[in-house]
Amino acid sequence: MRKSRFVLCTLISFAFGSFAISSCDLWDEQHPGTYYTYTGQTVGSALASKPDYSDFVYILKKAGLWNVLVTYGYNTCFAPDNNAVAEYIKEREEFAHKLGKDVTYTSVEDLPKEDCDTLAWTHLLNYTCFIEDITPPYLPQVNLNDRILSISFDSTRVEQNGDSVIKLERWINNAMITFKDDSCENGVVHYINRCIDFHGNYVFDLVDNDPKTKLFSQGLKECGLHPVLSEWYDPYYKIGGDSVKGGKGVALKSAGNKYTVYYWEKKQTKFTLLVPTDEVFNRRGIYTLDDMFNYAKTVYTDYNDVDSIMDDYTNPNNPLYKFMSYHILPFFMNIGLINGRDDIVKTYNPKVTYPEDYFETLLPKSLMRICSKFKADTRDIYNVYINSNIYQVPSSGVNSHP
Repeated sequence: MRKSRFVLCTLISFAFGSFAISSCDLWDEQHPGTYYTYTGQTVGSALASKPDYSDFVYILKKAGLWNVLVTYGYNTCFAPDNNAVAEYIKEREEFAHKLGKDVTYTSVEDLPKEDCDTLAWTHLLNYTCFIEDITPPYLPQVNLNDRILSISFDSTRVEQNGDSVIKLERWINNAMITFKDDSCENGVVHYINRCIDFHGNYVFDLVDNDPKTKLFSQGLKECGLHPVLSEWYDPYYKIGGDSVKGGKGVALKSAGNKYTVYYWEKKQTKFTLLVPTDEVFNRRGIYTLDDMFNYAKTVYTDYNDVDSIMDDYTNPNNPLYKFMSYHILPFFMNIGLINGRDDIVKTYNPKVTYPEDYFETLLPKSLMRICSKFKADTRDIYNVYINSNIYQVPSSGVNSHP
């Protein structure tokens, strides 16, 4: 394919000069890497040609997204096969029964439209994304449902031609990719063995569903922090329509060069939770929510000891509320990038300095000091410390809250 494309560009360039070169560059932008020979298919026609994916095709049509996949555009589709959809239908029926609903789902046609909408939006991205171009742990942009999808790689041994070989597995959330990078005219399709799990959309769901973090989960609920952690967009962020994409933008000038920039139309809110396990709490003698509250009073001593505050865990001045909110960072943070790139962390001179940084937490007027130190003086493994006393605290100081 690359050869035929090169010949086509060369032939046209004699007739149209530099215009042909620009056209080729644009084509390469639309299909970076081009892993498979062009077949003339759209994402929609690629799915429609495979009987094992007919149920997902039905879901896309019921959700009103089919026309998007059969026309020109930029799309990425993670397509679950019929077995995956059947498993999802079974789970939805069981979930409905738990809610006391007497329903029976015998086929994909029985799924309510809202389920089809969520499934379709979860499995589609409005940009072209090849798996080989992605660096774990997350996809570069959200899906149509405004959710971040994670990507991970794993290996397993399989039998192949009588030999035991290592096979690389690629996972999107809970679904394994069985075939990747099926390039189409308007995007790319990746085939998966399960419907992507969109249960537990919020960060606190991970805490609530983990049996090792029951105390912290209870603290989040009692302090009323679920609504805060449920916000997807900053409700106070405002921007004029002429300053976002589709408008004229904002003209800037720097070093003699002129630029036009565009601001976000919406500002997403993200959070990072630093969660002590029940075992960590138990080592401090904390076994109940009351124990946690009493411990918080020893840490946050500047409080009003009045019943209206002390009896209300949702009050921002309550010691337990302060304790819980201090463990929340109001932004998304990859633990491996806290103190900069890995190559920077591994090349610092410990005799001169060490990587560290300070971060604001959800608790107003509070900072968290995070630093890194190599384990056993090696250059391969390093630990990340939060408000640790292993280093001398700078004169600016940070209270060593747990």
